[in-house]
Amino acid sequence: MNDDELLARLRAADPAAGTDAPDPWVDEMAEATMRENDQLTTPLTTIESGRRRARWPLAAAAAAVVALGATGVLLSGAGDEPAPPSARPAQVMTLGLPASDAMGSCLAFSVDVLRPMEVAFSGTATVVESKAVTLRVDRWYKGGDGSQLVKLATLDGAVALEGGVEFGEGRRYLITATGGTVNSCGYSSEWTPEMESAFDEAFGK
Repeated sequence: MNDDELLARLRAADPAAGTDAPDPWVDEMAEATMRENDQLTTPLTTIESGRRRARWPLAAAAAAVVALGATGVLLSGAGDEPAPPSARPAQVMTLGLPASDAMGSCLAFSVDVLRPMEVAFSGTATVVESKAVTLRVDRWYKGGDGSQLVKLATLDGAVALEGGVEFGEGRRYLITATGGTVNSCGYSSEWTPEMESAFDEAFGK
C-alpha cells in the first residue's frame, strides 16, 4: 500500500470526511504513519553503513594508540647506546733484578752473546720505586707475551744494574733477561743508538 492509498482510507474512515474542509487530525495521522513507515522500511544496508562508520573512528583511535606506543618504545630506546666495554687492564711481565752483591764474571759485550737472550725489549721507565721499576714497552725484540708493561723487582739492594745503570722516570732502556732475571754486564743499559743497532743486529728489525 502506497502513501496515497493509506491517506484515502483514513479519510474514508473519518466521519467528517464528507465536508470539504481539510481535517488536520487526518493529515497529522497520515504524516505520522508515513514517517513510521519510512523508519521501518529503512534499508539494512543504510543501518549497517552507519554502524561501520561508527566503528571506523574507534578502530582509528585504537590504531593511533598502538602507533603512539610503538613510537614511544622507539624513542625511549633511541638514546640507549651500548655502554663502552671496560678498559682492559694492561698485562704486566715481572722480571727480577740481580742482587747488588751478586758475584759473577762478565763476558765482553758481543752480538753473538746477546742473540741467545730469552727476553729483549725497549721501554721507558714510568714508575721508579725503592725496590722496583716499571717500564712501558715500546718495542719487543724477543720473548714478548703481549705485555704492555714490565716490572723489574729486587728483594734487596738498590734499583740499579752493575755498570752504573740507574733507572729514572721518563728515561728509555734496552733490557735483556734470561731465566726470569735481567742481565747486567752491559747487556741491559740505557738506550743509545749504538745499543739499539746491536739489538737490531742480534734480534732482527
